[in-house]
Amino acid sequence: MNSSVVGVSGVPHSFRQVLPLIITLAFDNFSIRAHLDATAWFIARDVCAALGHSNSRIALTGLLAENVRKIPVADAIGRQQASLAVSVAGLSAILARSRKPEAVRLQTWLTQEAMPTLERLMATPSDARERPTGLPDCPMHKGVEVRHGDCAVILRTVPTGSVDCLIADPPAGIGLRDLEWDADKGGRDAWIGWLAEIMQEAYRVLKPGAHGFVWALPRRSHWTALALEQAGFEIRDRFTHIFGNGAPKPHGLHGQWEGWATNLRPSVEDWWLVRKPMAHSVTSANMDELLVGALNIAASRIPVGDAGMEGRYPTHLLFTHHPECTERCVEGCPVRELEAQSGDQCGSPLRPDYHVAAPMAKRLKSQHPIDAPFGYGDTGSAARFYHQFRICADDDMPFLYIGRAAPRERHAGCDYLPQERNSHPAVKPVKLLLHLLRLATPSNGFVLDPFAGSGSAGVAAVQGGFCYFGIEQEADYVAIANARIKHAITRS
Repeated sequence: MNSSVVGVSGVPHSFRQVLPLIITLAFDNFSIRAHLDATAWFIARDVCAALGHSNSRIALTGLLAENVRKIPVADAIGRQQASLAVSVAGLSAILARSRKPEAVRLQTWLTQEAMPTLERLMATPSDARERPTGLPDCPMHKGVEVRHGDCAVILRTVPTGSVDCLIADPPAGIGLRDLEWDADKGGRDAWIGWLAEIMQEAYRVLKPGAHGFVWALPRRSHWTALALEQAGFEIRDRFTHIFGNGAPKPHGLHGQWEGWATNLRPSVEDWWLVRKPMAHSVTSANMDELLVGALNIAASRIPVGDAGMEGRYPTHLLFTHHPECTERCVEGCPVRELEAQSGDQCGSPLRPDYHVAAPMAKRLKSQHPIDAPFGYGDTGSAARFYHQFRICADDDMPFLYIGRAAPRERHAGCDYLPQERNSHPAVKPVKLLLHLLRLATPSNGFVLDPFAGSGSAGVAAVQGGFCYFGIEQEADYVAIANARIKHAITRS
């Protein structure tokens, strides 16, 4: 029998207040939802779809009234809709009288797999189901959790239309260090299909208009984009992050081809900006109802020299200094290269009437001649036009920069773990992730991270004041992520 049970751990604590407890189970290629209170109730249209019945009301005809009820279930934009549900006894009655060939297998699935799983969950005290594990009892961060398991499974337990932002750092499928989780799943089509299936669930749980950032390696970035489009997302932009400390992995040739190699040193990564289509044709209407649909430009501007001035409009190009940079950039730093090639440039003169509110160009043109200069009145290299992140937020520098993840940052909070360090091979910088989250997440919003890794996005969510639900299939990384998040909470 090709059936499996998913969602055995219940829904994340952060979402428990959104809807009653709905668990999604898998039977063959069908998803069957169950509502849990004192007993289990199965959504009638899901059961009928698995049986091949086109009309659930007809299938429920003849059942006792006590075996049928209406259950609130979220629709595509998170609104509660009443759906017919059937009790275990009622479902057994439907299966007993059905002539469909699937009925016998569905009855076996119900008694041997579905009900034992649901009974275990209902027997678990609600407090134990809802409390995140491994985190301090801090009211500000009750919505922070990293769950151990397969994201393709656990995502099915998250209510539809309940998430404000997606941040995802999926494996690139290049066999990094021969790790099994970074395998290519069997090639291009298989890998795209694998990611598309996960992203379809992420699409479902996002609110209409919600944005997401999805990481990609340049040589597989087109695979990622195809999977995202296949899942239903709009591709809104592609952020390019340039860093200075990528390690070359040369496969050099010898003999007469000495000096030739098969690859280059990595210095760039992509973050695809995607959005679930909005529920309203007007962005402001979507924002009014769901608080998502637009980007928070005001929270993400590029700082300028005068602290009292509004920063520059954020771009989709992000820079990282080499981790050995201090007041001066070291050789190989991309910011240094940009500064050397562009040289110092004088910006457009500052308007005499410039003020902190900084009216946008459209309003300025109505107040000043069309050919009047407009700018910040500053001088410097072209690097000042882009976000640059730094290693430590406590450093007092005239610009911001960050290394890909300095040892102090990546190992923070791991002291009590057996290995006393963060062993994840691809740790993302917290400052970069915080910038992305601030762009796309409303105040106090819910962030979903289906590939949590060692928890960098969780740390960024804590620093930004967001609720966070991460999923990670490797138990060692879950322990590291929880340790780093606990450390971030204590520091906050």
